[in-house]
Amino acid sequence: MGDDLILHYDDRLWTYNLSFGGLSVAANHVSTGAGECAKVFGNQVFVAGIGASDMVERTDIDAYDTSEGTLDSGRFDMGYPGIDKVLTKIVVTAEPLPANTQIEVAYSIEGAAFVTVSDTWDTDNETSHTFTVSTSGSSVVGKDFEIRLLLNSTDSSATPTVKSVTAEAISAESRTEYQLEIDAGSIGDGDRATAAALDTLATLAATRTLTTFVDPWGTVEEYEAGVSKTVRVLAVEVPEVGAESQAFATVILREE
Repeated sequence: MGDDLILHYDDRLWTYNLSFGGLSVAANHVSTGAGECAKVFGNQVFVAGIGASDMVERTDIDAYDTSEGTLDSGRFDMGYPGIDKVLTKIVVTAEPLPANTQIEVAYSIEGAAFVTVSDTWDTDNETSHTFTVSTSGSSVVGKDFEIRLLLNSTDSSATPTVKSVTAEAISAESRTEYQLEIDAGSIGDGDRATAAALDTLATLAATRTLTTFVDPWGTVEEYEAGVSKTVRVLAVEVPEVGAESQAFATVILREE
């Protein structure tokens, strides 16, 4: 519809501007359940086949919904699965916030019930707001999170238009990483054992499979007894080598 993509979510119609970005909730959509088809005429969206009575519902995208709309991020672990993290803050950017509108933020820890942050963004014309989640007196800790935006307007001529959401977190636990340099120069000479070992490590990295790393030197001094660690292979970097090359392959492990 012009530059807007119309979509159904949370029992509402939403508009997304394909040219400039920004997601906002459309108005006058009061029925539950998605329609079977939709037609656009001017600024009107007609949704047909709603409910058992096969109703047709009209939505004017120039008049906005004054009931609360929610946007959920889905669960995410910030690329570090299985590690406890402290969710420190959530930054929301939007088109200049109109009068009579507000945005709140809630979070869920590992699929638990949502908790609303004790902060409301309602300052007119602001384009960014930081919601503080963890403080020195209270930390929100989990292995993964989900974010929910709560969009509100008391004026059918105005609505919040969200541009982006950024979550920040820090590790809540210490993990040791090992970087191993393996002589890869002999691979070009037909050292199948070295090549096979690197292939196995690359497979472990791709499948995120845990394995055992035996440190023969111990944790403090070389003369201490060796120790075994459960690790995950994060990366295997194998250079292009020839018969005369002295290049090294790099293997990065992280203790789990």
